[in-house]
Amino acid sequence: MPRFIMISLTMMLLAASNAAFGAGESGAQFLKIGVGAKACAMAGAFTAVADDPTASYWNPSGLSQADRTEVTFMHNFWLVDMNFQYLAIAVPSKFGNWGVSATYSSSGDIPKYDDFQRIGDYSAYDAAIDLAYSNTVGRDFHFGVSLKGIQQKIEEEDANGFAGGAGILYRLPMINGMRLGAAIQNVGPKIKFIEEGDPLPLVIKGGISYQVGSVLLAGDIIKYNDSKLRRAFGGEITLFEVLSLRGGYDTRKMYSLGTGMDWRNLSFGYAFQSFKEVDISHRISLGLKL
Repeated sequence: MPRFIMISLTMMLLAASNAAFGAGESGAQFLKIGVGAKACAMAGAFTAVADDPTASYWNPSGLSQADRTEVTFMHNFWLVDMNFQYLAIAVPSKFGNWGVSATYSSSGDIPKYDDFQRIGDYSAYDAAIDLAYSNTVGRDFHFGVSLKGIQQKIEEEDANGFAGGAGILYRLPMINGMRLGAAIQNVGPKIKFIEEGDPLPLVIKGGISYQVGSVLLAGDIIKYNDSKLRRAFGGEITLFEVLSLRGGYDTRKMYSLGTGMDWRNLSFGYAFQSFKEVDISHRISLGLKL
Protein backbone atom coordinates (compact mmCIF):
# COMPACT_ATOMS: atom_id res chain seq x y z
CA MET A 1 0.00 0.00 0.00
CA PRO A 2 2.67 2.66 0.79
CA ARG A 3 4.28 2.04 -2.61
CA PHE A 4 0.93 2.46 -4.36
CA ILE A 5 0.34 5.69 -2.46
CA MET A 6 3.73 7.15 -3.38
CA ILE A 7 3.27 6.26 -7.07
CA SER A 8 -0.21 7.86 -7.11
CA LEU A 9 1.02 10.99 -5.38
CA THR A 10 4.04 11.37 -7.66
CA MET A 11 2.01 10.94 -10.86
CA MET A 12 -0.58 13.44 -9.71
CA LEU A 13 1.95 16.11 -8.79
CA LEU A 14 4.00 15.65 -11.97
CA ALA A 15 0.90 16.01 -14.13
CA ALA A 16 -0.13 19.11 -12.26
CA SER A 17 3.33 20.66 -12.44
CA ASN A 18 3.41 20.46 -16.23
CA ALA A 19 0.17 22.40 -16.40
CA ALA A 20 0.72 24.82 -13.56
CA PHE A 21 4.13 26.19 -14.38
CA GLY A 22 3.26 26.77 -18.01
CA ALA A 23 0.32 29.08 -17.36
CA GLY A 24 0.10 32.84 -17.00
CA GLU A 25 -2.43 35.09 -15.29
CA SER A 26 -5.58 33.12 -14.59
CA GLY A 27 -9.28 33.93 -14.71
CA ALA A 28 -12.17 32.82 -12.45
CA GLN A 29 -10.31 34.21 -9.44
CA PHE A 30 -13.29 33.55 -7.17
CA LEU A 31 -12.30 29.87 -7.22
CA LYS A 32 -9.31 30.84 -5.03
CA ILE A 33 -11.49 32.20 -2.19
CA GLY A 34 -11.33 29.76 0.72
CA VAL A 35 -14.50 28.27 2.20
CA GLY A 36 -15.50 27.08 5.66
CA ALA A 37 -14.81 28.88 8.93
CA LYS A 38 -12.64 26.07 10.31
CA ALA A 39 -10.36 25.80 7.29
CA CYS A 40 -10.05 29.57 6.87
CA ALA A 41 -9.32 30.12 10.57
CA MET A 42 -6.44 27.66 10.07
CA ALA A 43 -5.16 29.81 7.14
CA GLY A 44 -6.21 27.17 4.61
CA ALA A 45 -3.84 24.50 5.96
CA PHE A 46 -6.53 21.90 5.37
CA THR A 47 -5.31 19.51 2.67
CA ALA A 48 -4.42 16.80 5.20
CA VAL A 49 -7.45 17.56 7.43
CA ALA A 50 -10.50 17.96 5.12
CA ASP A 51 -12.88 16.53 7.72
CA ASP A 52 -16.13 18.34 6.90
CA PRO A 53 -18.31 18.94 3.79
CA THR A 54 -15.92 21.66 2.56
CA ALA A 55 -13.53 18.82 1.69
CA SER A 56 -14.90 18.97 -1.86
CA TYR A 57 -13.09 22.34 -2.10
CA TRP A 58 -9.88 21.58 -0.16
CA ASN A 59 -9.31 17.87 -0.85
CA PRO A 60 -12.19 15.70 -2.14
CA SER A 61 -10.68 12.54 -0.64
CA GLY A 62 -11.60 13.86 2.81
CA LEU A 63 -15.30 13.30 2.11
CA SER A 64 -14.81 9.59 2.86
CA GLN A 65 -14.34 10.51 6.53
CA ALA A 66 -18.04 11.44 6.88
CA ASP A 67 -20.09 8.80 8.71
CA ARG A 68 -23.42 10.64 8.37
CA THR A 69 -25.01 13.25 6.15
CA GLU A 70 -23.74 16.73 6.97
CA VAL A 71 -24.61 20.17 5.60
CA THR A 72 -22.50 23.35 5.85
CA PHE A 73 -23.38 26.93 4.90
CA MET A 74 -20.88 29.80 4.89
CA HIS A 75 -21.21 33.53 4.34
CA ASN A 76 -18.15 35.69 3.71
CA PHE A 77 -18.32 39.33 4.83
CA TRP A 78 -15.55 40.71 2.66
CA LEU A 79 -15.12 43.78 0.46
CA VAL A 80 -17.73 46.52 0.86
CA ASP A 81 -20.32 45.42 -1.73
CA MET A 82 -19.13 41.87 -2.38
CA ASN A 83 -21.51 39.04 -1.60
CA PHE A 84 -20.09 35.50 -1.24
CA GLN A 85 -21.94 32.35 -0.14
CA TYR A 86 -21.05 28.69 -0.07
CA LEU A 87 -23.27 25.66 0.57
CA ALA A 88 -22.05 22.06 0.77
CA ILE A 89 -23.45 18.66 1.68
CA ALA A 90 -21.63 15.37 2.30
CA VAL A 91 -23.64 12.16 1.91
CA PRO A 92 -22.24 8.72 2.89
CA SER A 93 -23.35 5.63 1.00
CA LYS A 94 -22.32 1.99 0.82
CA PHE A 95 -20.64 2.71 -2.52
CA GLY A 96 -18.55 5.60 -1.20
CA ASN A 97 -19.26 9.16 -0.10
CA TRP A 98 -20.65 11.97 -2.24
CA GLY A 99 -20.37 15.71 -1.94
CA VAL A 100 -22.29 18.50 -3.65
CA SER A 101 -21.44 22.16 -3.20
CA ALA A 102 -22.41 25.52 -4.68
CA THR A 103 -20.54 28.83 -4.65
CA TYR A 104 -22.03 32.20 -5.53
CA SER A 105 -20.31 35.56 -5.54
CA SER A 106 -21.82 38.87 -6.67
CA SER A 107 -20.35 42.34 -6.99
CA GLY A 108 -23.31 44.52 -6.10
CA ASP A 109 -23.94 47.62 -8.22
CA ILE A 110 -20.95 48.90 -10.21
CA PRO A 111 -21.10 52.44 -11.65
CA LYS A 112 -21.20 52.58 -15.46
CA TYR A 113 -19.65 55.57 -17.24
CA ASP A 114 -19.66 56.89 -20.80
CA ASP A 115 -17.40 59.81 -21.70
CA PHE A 116 -16.79 60.48 -17.98
CA GLN A 117 -20.55 60.69 -17.34
CA ARG A 118 -22.27 58.15 -15.12
CA ILE A 119 -25.08 56.55 -17.11
CA GLY A 120 -26.21 53.87 -14.66
CA ASP A 121 -25.04 50.72 -12.96
CA TYR A 122 -24.27 47.16 -13.90
CA SER A 123 -23.53 44.00 -11.93
CA ALA A 124 -21.38 40.91 -12.13
CA TYR A 125 -21.52 37.48 -10.56
CA ASP A 126 -19.56 34.23 -10.38
CA ALA A 127 -21.03 30.80 -9.66
CA ALA A 128 -19.85 27.20 -9.48
CA ILE A 129 -21.49 23.86 -8.73
CA ASP A 130 -19.24 20.99 -7.69
CA LEU A 131 -19.89 17.24 -7.54
CA ALA A 132 -17.33 15.12 -5.68
CA TYR A 133 -16.87 11.42 -4.88
CA SER A 134 -14.61 9.79 -2.31
CA ASN A 135 -13.85 6.28 -1.13
CA THR A 136 -11.24 4.30 0.77
CA VAL A 137 -8.74 1.58 -0.11
CA GLY A 138 -8.08 -0.50 2.96
CA ARG A 139 -8.36 1.40 6.22
CA ASP A 140 -5.82 4.18 5.79
CA PHE A 141 -5.89 5.38 2.16
CA HIS A 142 -8.60 7.78 0.95
CA PHE A 143 -9.03 9.04 -2.60
CA GLY A 144 -11.45 11.47 -4.21
CA VAL A 145 -12.34 13.20 -7.46
CA SER A 146 -14.45 16.24 -8.29
CA LEU A 147 -16.01 17.96 -11.27
CA LYS A 148 -17.40 21.49 -11.27
CA GLY A 149 -19.34 23.69 -13.65
CA ILE A 150 -18.43 27.39 -13.72
CA GLN A 151 -20.34 30.46 -14.86
CA GLN A 152 -19.32 34.12 -14.80
CA LYS A 153 -21.30 37.14 -15.98
CA ILE A 154 -20.33 40.79 -16.35
CA GLU A 155 -23.16 43.04 -17.51
CA GLU A 156 -24.45 41.32 -20.68
CA GLU A 157 -21.43 39.09 -21.30
CA ASP A 158 -21.02 35.66 -19.76
CA ALA A 159 -18.52 32.83 -19.72
CA ASN A 160 -18.96 29.14 -18.97
CA GLY A 161 -16.49 26.40 -18.19
CA PHE A 162 -15.75 23.28 -16.24
CA ALA A 163 -12.91 21.89 -14.17
CA GLY A 164 -11.88 18.68 -12.48
CA GLY A 165 -9.84 17.81 -9.45
CA ALA A 166 -8.49 14.89 -7.44
CA GLY A 167 -6.98 14.27 -4.04
CA ILE A 168 -5.57 11.63 -1.72
CA LEU A 169 -5.34 11.35 2.04
CA TYR A 170 -3.20 8.81 3.91
CA ARG A 171 -3.22 7.97 7.59
CA LEU A 172 0.24 6.88 8.70
CA PRO A 173 -0.23 3.61 10.60
CA MET A 174 3.19 3.91 12.23
CA ILE A 175 2.45 7.39 13.72
CA ASN A 176 -0.96 7.55 15.31
CA GLY A 177 -2.75 10.82 14.48
CA MET A 178 -0.56 11.83 11.52
CA ARG A 179 -1.94 12.19 8.00
CA LEU A 180 -0.54 13.21 4.62
CA GLY A 181 -2.62 14.76 1.87
CA ALA A 182 -2.27 16.05 -1.67
CA ALA A 183 -4.67 17.55 -4.19
CA ILE A 184 -4.85 19.06 -7.65
CA GLN A 185 -7.81 21.29 -8.50
CA ASN A 186 -9.27 23.51 -11.21
CA VAL A 187 -7.92 21.43 -14.07
CA GLY A 188 -9.78 22.43 -17.22
CA PRO A 189 -9.84 24.50 -20.42
CA LYS A 190 -9.66 28.27 -20.51
CA ILE A 191 -12.75 30.22 -19.58
CA LYS A 192 -13.71 32.78 -22.23
CA PHE A 193 -15.53 36.10 -22.31
CA ILE A 194 -16.41 36.77 -25.99
CA GLU A 195 -13.22 35.45 -27.65
CA GLU A 196 -10.66 36.19 -24.96
CA GLY A 197 -9.71 33.21 -22.78
CA ASP A 198 -7.84 32.89 -19.50
CA PRO A 199 -6.58 29.71 -17.83
CA LEU A 200 -8.31 28.57 -14.68
CA PRO A 201 -6.44 29.02 -11.36
CA LEU A 202 -4.95 25.54 -11.29
CA VAL A 203 -3.51 24.62 -7.91
CA ILE A 204 -1.31 21.85 -6.52
CA LYS A 205 -1.25 21.28 -2.77
CA GLY A 206 0.49 18.98 -0.36
CA GLY A 207 -0.08 18.88 3.37
CA ILE A 208 0.55 17.17 6.68
CA SER A 209 -1.53 17.14 9.86
CA TYR A 210 -1.09 15.73 13.34
CA GLN A 211 -3.83 15.17 15.90
CA VAL A 212 -2.88 14.47 19.49
CA GLY A 213 -5.73 14.51 21.94
CA SER A 214 -7.64 17.78 21.56
CA VAL A 215 -4.84 19.52 19.62
CA LEU A 216 -4.67 19.58 15.82
CA LEU A 217 -1.67 20.96 13.89
CA ALA A 218 -1.44 21.26 10.11
CA GLY A 219 0.80 22.63 7.37
CA ASP A 220 0.40 23.01 3.60
CA ILE A 221 2.56 23.84 0.59
CA ILE A 222 0.44 25.51 -2.12
CA LYS A 223 1.27 26.45 -5.73
CA TYR A 224 -1.13 28.28 -8.03
CA ASN A 225 -0.31 28.71 -11.71
CA ASP A 226 -0.39 32.50 -11.39
CA SER A 227 1.45 33.08 -8.12
CA LYS A 228 4.51 32.08 -6.14
CA LEU A 229 4.79 28.99 -3.97
CA ARG A 230 3.42 29.68 -0.53
CA ARG A 231 3.09 27.88 2.79
CA ALA A 232 0.25 27.83 5.29
CA PHE A 233 0.25 26.70 8.92
CA GLY A 234 -2.72 26.28 11.21
CA GLY A 235 -3.86 24.77 14.47
CA GLU A 236 -6.89 24.02 16.59
CA ILE A 237 -7.43 23.19 20.24
CA THR A 238 -10.77 21.85 21.46
CA LEU A 239 -11.93 22.54 25.01
CA PHE A 240 -14.53 20.39 26.80
CA GLU A 241 -15.45 18.79 23.42
CA VAL A 242 -17.58 21.87 22.70
CA LEU A 243 -15.43 24.96 22.09
CA SER A 244 -12.60 25.14 19.54
CA LEU A 245 -9.97 27.87 19.25
CA ARG A 246 -8.17 28.17 15.91
CA GLY A 247 -5.39 30.17 14.32
CA GLY A 248 -3.07 30.19 11.35
CA TYR A 249 -0.53 32.00 9.19
CA ASP A 250 0.03 32.11 5.43
CA THR A 251 3.31 33.32 3.95
CA ARG A 252 1.37 35.86 1.84
CA LYS A 253 1.53 37.93 5.06
CA MET A 254 -1.92 36.74 6.08
CA TYR A 255 -2.88 35.68 9.57
CA SER A 256 -6.16 34.22 10.76
CA LEU A 257 -8.04 33.57 13.97
CA GLY A 258 -11.31 31.81 14.68
CA THR A 259 -13.50 29.79 16.94
CA GLY A 260 -16.04 27.00 16.68
CA MET A 261 -18.79 25.57 18.83
CA ASP A 262 -20.49 22.18 18.61
CA TRP A 263 -23.79 21.38 20.31
CA ARG A 264 -25.49 18.07 19.59
CA ASN A 265 -25.95 17.99 15.79
CA LEU A 266 -25.29 21.70 15.27
CA SER A 267 -22.02 23.54 14.74
CA PHE A 268 -21.05 27.19 14.44
CA GLY A 269 -17.77 28.62 13.21
CA TYR A 270 -16.21 32.05 12.82
CA ALA A 271 -12.99 33.03 11.06
CA PHE A 272 -11.16 36.33 10.79
CA GLN A 273 -8.49 36.77 8.12
CA SER A 274 -6.26 39.79 7.59
CA PHE A 275 -4.30 40.20 4.37
CA LYS A 276 -1.42 42.62 3.87
CA GLU A 277 -2.81 44.35 0.78
CA VAL A 278 -6.52 43.44 0.86
CA ASP A 279 -9.43 44.23 3.14
CA ILE A 280 -10.08 41.94 6.10
CA SER A 281 -12.49 39.03 5.81
CA HIS A 282 -15.05 37.65 8.26
CA ARG A 283 -16.51 34.22 7.61
CA ILE A 284 -19.39 32.58 9.45
CA SER A 285 -20.29 28.93 9.02
CA LEU A 286 -23.27 26.90 10.20
CA GLY A 287 -23.32 23.13 10.12
CA LEU A 288 -25.92 20.42 10.68
CA LYS A 289 -25.47 16.66 10.96
CA LEU A 290 -28.56 14.70 9.95
